[in-house]
Amino acid sequence: MTTLRRLLLREQVLPVVAALVLGAGFVWMELSRQSRVQAEARVAADLGHLERELGGSLEDLEHLGRMAADLWSGGALDPLDGEHCWRTLVPVARPLGARLAGLNLVRSDGRSFGLARTGNHLQGWTTDQKGGAWHYPRLFVEGGAGVPSIIQGIPTLDFRSRPWYAAAVSAQTAHWIEPFTFFGTQEGRPGLAWVVPVRDAQGTLQGAVAVHVLLDEVTESLRRIRPTPGATALAVDLQGRVMAAPVLAGTGPVAARRSAFLQPIGPERYPWAQSLLEAHRAGRPSAMEGLGRHHRYHGQGRRLERPGLAWFLVLAVPEEDLASDPRRRALVAGGVALMLGLLSSWQAFRLARKVAQPLGALGAAAEALGRAETPEVPVSSIREVQSLGRALEAAHAARLEREALHDQLRQAQKMETVGTLAGGIAHDVNNQLTAILGQVDLGLDHLDDAHPARRHLSRAGEAARRCAETTRALLAFSRPTTTEQKPTDLNAVVEETLHLLRKVVGARVQLDTDLAEGLPAVLGDPIQLEQVLVNLVVNARDALPAGGVVQIRTRPLESGVELQVQDNGIGMTPDVKARIFEPFFTTKGPGEGTGLGLAMVRGIVLAHGGDLSVDSAWGQGTTFRIRLNPAKGAARASAPERPERPLRLEGLRILVAEDEAGIRATVAEALEARGARVVEASSGEDAWFRIQEGGFDAVVTDHLMPGCTGLELLGRIRARDRHLPVILASGRGLEGLEAELAADPYLRFLPKPFSLARLLRTLDDLGACPSIGRGRAGSAGRAWEGRRRRP
Repeated sequence: MTTLRRLLLREQVLPVVAALVLGAGFVWMELSRQSRVQAEARVAADLGHLERELGGSLEDLEHLGRMAADLWSGGALDPLDGEHCWRTLVPVARPLGARLAGLNLVRSDGRSFGLARTGNHLQGWTTDQKGGAWHYPRLFVEGGAGVPSIIQGIPTLDFRSRPWYAAAVSAQTAHWIEPFTFFGTQEGRPGLAWVVPVRDAQGTLQGAVAVHVLLDEVTESLRRIRPTPGATALAVDLQGRVMAAPVLAGTGPVAARRSAFLQPIGPERYPWAQSLLEAHRAGRPSAMEGLGRHHRYHGQGRRLERPGLAWFLVLAVPEEDLASDPRRRALVAGGVALMLGLLSSWQAFRLARKVAQPLGALGAAAEALGRAETPEVPVSSIREVQSLGRALEAAHAARLEREALHDQLRQAQKMETVGTLAGGIAHDVNNQLTAILGQVDLGLDHLDDAHPARRHLSRAGEAARRCAETTRALLAFSRPTTTEQKPTDLNAVVEETLHLLRKVVGARVQLDTDLAEGLPAVLGDPIQLEQVLVNLVVNARDALPAGGVVQIRTRPLESGVELQVQDNGIGMTPDVKARIFEPFFTTKGPGEGTGLGLAMVRGIVLAHGGDLSVDSAWGQGTTFRIRLNPAKGAARASAPERPERPLRLEGLRILVAEDEAGIRATVAEALEARGARVVEASSGEDAWFRIQEGGFDAVVTDHLMPGCTGLELLGRIRARDRHLPVILASGRGLEGLEAELAADPYLRFLPKPFSLARLLRTLDDLGACPSIGRGRAGSAGRAWEGRRRRP
């Protein structure tokens, strides 16, 4: 040890120290560069969030103005009817909160309706001209008489003299106008207006709609959504005038703060913002790093555009509010390197490269995340890099999740997605129900009729069958498939449901029926048709908040039978009518509806091969019309009803293919109990291997199996033997091929869940097919034919 120390002191100290200093300096510079890259990416992401939030707030105000103009031009709204305007617009305006300063609907003759916010309350008024002077004939106040009126002390005037009205009527499209001073506000508060000209079909001006927002509220919004308490968010127009700034949301005299609005930025007022704006004008990147009075900051700018509005958003974030400073880690690394004293210059360079490369990749990933792109996280053995990589991946996953939720709320999921989910759930549940029903049937077979346990097993079987009805309702979300339908008296379904419906609609809604006499039977599932009727009546009840009439009608058609559900409620706008059958779309408040009722109605009607249409207009009620097929058009039933009789299967060799072990064992036990020789297969491929060995009299197979589905197995069987009886079981239909497969006389479809009695009836039905027994495994086929004929 002493010799080595002397050798290091004499020959290695100076070269190693120099190499380590160079290496530590390189690490410092590289990590500092990565610090800037990460900071810029973070600021870019925060600025993007700022732009989306502020743009979304402006878009909400634009939507209110367009909606009011559309209702006006469509005849559903009239500024002269203040009571109706108040009831219609307040529910839409209230959720906007303080973002909405006011709303005006001004006719071309000067008469108008207006809304304004005072604190947490909305107030409304109408204006009219009497004796050459304008006055307020009607006032509307939220919160009762104790709320002071916003128009007290404000002289009535002709709103056509306001700058926003002139801007609206001189334009052909909706747009934002230049900031102006609001009348009736203390110290002359400046604000913006979204104006929409209202014209009739011939282009004649009817008036204008204006939605107002105060620059005070824009400033407060920027202050609320800035990423950190120390961050500074600023909005200016392209001429450099201040539209919103943090000092304007602070404390101090109100007049002094508001006087700063619309003032130009410059060397004395936000010089860093002026630099970013000049870079934007010159087409250079709007990003910078600077030194403020108390800290270093990273700043970026981005353009925000709406119709008639072009702003420049600027965000400056202190360096300490961003990620932890990598310079400290670099110093620690350099100190450790100096303490070790055993590394050479090339080792320090190698270490720097080993750390810098993944950090550079992390910086690029952070930039990609700021641009809303998928980050490419580097593969590294460094724990910190792995942790940062996982954090970036988690942030990317969270962003994707937020975007997916946003898309779901605005556009909703499509029926096929819900159908896939419902079908998957129904398939799994039906498999378990099939096993339960089979075990119940096997238990009943081993008990005498007087055994006390038979009553309990029978109740368990009935409960399983009721659960099966629930899975059928889930399958209504899937694409149309053949259901277990039978001739059904639609009038009887309506009459049996009336008692429940009258309880559902309540005392304020009158429920009337007009049922055609001698109505032909329809082909349908009574349980699902009852569910359709309940959902439609509940939907009609919700459209009658003040009470009304719901009428249910039935009438015969040339192509079937029609069911109508009509209400005299508020009706629907064209936009709502176009989306009512989308899953999760609802116009009700939070917690008041799932948005699945009409989607379920549509799925059930399509599954019955019927048609569904709706007629509705705003203020004129709604009528749903459902056409169902007549019973005479029914397809061949899956298993004809026959008198119950013992079925013996001695001498028959049957293959049971099912991936669910419980179902496979239950079916095999039931068939063996009746004399059959059963061969089991746990997958489609296993079943095909055994079929190729030959000698089977029938095949009972599931559809959804790993490796080879039941339909694929059927195709292979038919290529080998067109006359082999096959029973194909499924809990979620046969992918829309039911009608095509019905042409095969040696095939029966058995929907899950099924009882063992139904399985045996289906086997017996296959035994009634022509040619069964001819050439079918010799004596085994003849044995089947003999069992079929036995009384």
